[in-house]
Amino acid sequence: MNITSPISGSTVASPVHFVASAQAPANRHITAMRIYVDYKSVYTVYAATLNTNVSMAAGSHKATLQAWDNSGQVYKQSVSLNVTGPAPTPTPTPAPSPTPTPTPSPTPTPTPTPTTISVAISPTSATVQAGQSKQFAATVTGTTNTSINWQVAGITGGNSTVGLISSAGLYTAPLKVPTPNPVTVTARSFYDTTASANAAVTVSSGPGLYVSTNGNDANNCTSSAPCQTLNRADSLATPGTTVHVASGTYTGPFLVVHSGTSTARITFVSDVKWGAKLVAPAAAPDGWVLRSNGSYVDIVGFEITDSEATGILINGSHTRAIGNHIHHLDPTACPGGSGIFSWGSYQITDIDYIGNVLHDIGNVDSANPCSFTQGLYIGNSGGKVLNNIVYRISGFGIHMWHAASNMVIANNTSFANMQSGLVVGGGDSGLTTGNNNTAVFNNIFVNNRNYGMTQQGTYGPSNTFKNNLIYGNGLGAVYQLTDSGRITANPAFVNYNPTGTGDYHLQSGSPAIDAGVSSATAGITNGLAPSDDFDGNGRPMGGAWDIGAYEWGGTGPTLIW
Repeated sequence: MNITSPISGSTVASPVHFVASAQAPANRHITAMRIYVDYKSVYTVYAATLNTNVSMAAGSHKATLQAWDNSGQVYKQSVSLNVTGPAPTPTPTPAPSPTPTPTPSPTPTPTPTPTTISVAISPTSATVQAGQSKQFAATVTGTTNTSINWQVAGITGGNSTVGLISSAGLYTAPLKVPTPNPVTVTARSFYDTTASANAAVTVSSGPGLYVSTNGNDANNCTSSAPCQTLNRADSLATPGTTVHVASGTYTGPFLVVHSGTSTARITFVSDVKWGAKLVAPAAAPDGWVLRSNGSYVDIVGFEITDSEATGILINGSHTRAIGNHIHHLDPTACPGGSGIFSWGSYQITDIDYIGNVLHDIGNVDSANPCSFTQGLYIGNSGGKVLNNIVYRISGFGIHMWHAASNMVIANNTSFANMQSGLVVGGGDSGLTTGNNNTAVFNNIFVNNRNYGMTQQGTYGPSNTFKNNLIYGNGLGAVYQLTDSGRITANPAFVNYNPTGTGDYHLQSGSPAIDAGVSSATAGITNGLAPSDDFDGNGRPMGGAWDIGAYEWGGTGPTLIW
């Protein structure tokens, strides 16, 4: 990054003239540049140079210029400025008017017709049930650069409140009907940001079933006559159904078996975050509190505790565990249960673990903690592990094994675990070619007993480890892997306490702020950083993604249901 104007530390008049260029390494190219003033985006150009004027209020400011290349690598440089008011317009001294000399009129040159760039979106309106998805398509005319920046309610990538949209235009509605409703999905040209097209998306509540502690399983699970167990609600669920579970304690174990579809998922949701508590004190260590055998199922917002068994056992493809609080599962046997375990005979694929809190799982305080009890135990290929907070696990915080491969592990915070913060590997039942094409980036691994992150067992050459903050781990930062962009400084949490009673947001000045990347490529996996954080705040808030589960500068929790 080369900033020609303005010079850092200088006093300048508004509007401030910015001139800069960026250059990527060989075999890459710069795709965009952006100016942030005091961490707010004010100008974007999709080129390797910029030359523009930016109006700024009088006073001291920090301006950050950032560029991206086609691999997702970020380049940035900041300048400190003292800005005065607008420069006065000089009054010209009139010059004597010369005697005009007649000049023959030139032949007029035709003015070229400017090329009009336009964007079209399809469909232009849609109704999408809460938690379900809709594919949008866009076309760009007037330029050979047909790339699209997808937005929801003006937010690139959307967020968990208004819905998320992928880089391919797949919109996923929030789990709760947003206000206002409908929301606007925008397809905006990367080449010309003034060219865009909108679609109005109405989010509907869809069919619902209701579970309450004072319900009765002889009922049909309506809002006025709820049933009492998840098992009964599951027996009535069809694709697109949302099972609403009221606050209270429910004693299992529970087994749900029905499947949704790619566009009509089945959702089990605690209507109050962590208000519905699932327990199974009589379950065996090799059992479960909640087992889901169906595919295209969401399990959202439950507290799961008081058992010797696994908290959530996933046996169906395309399942998502979102926003659950799983803790104090203490198996007497070793090996014992885990917080969340994707099994499915190691044949299922594409399991997502998003925004969960897992802690105090296994015999953590024993003189010989069981290394076979894990926080997140991933035994299958595909899927994402994003924005999770994992601590005080007797084994590994996040453990990839068996058939695990081709995954994205990004923006998690894993600390004070009895083994390591993360292991990437494969082995034992279900093993095929080993763990490969897994992207690990923007994570915090702090004060784990062994390593921050390790690579073990059978694994391929295309795993990527990038821009992780690793600090204070007992045996070192990493084991059997090569990483890049590592930060080895204290993350400066608001209040670090290894027991979990602290506050793991970032302080101002944390080395994790703006130190992440927007994406990381690992072989055939193009890993994208999450577009929001654990609290539901949009990412990035500043010049780049922060590292860890929380984005600094957020306004606080924005619940997704």
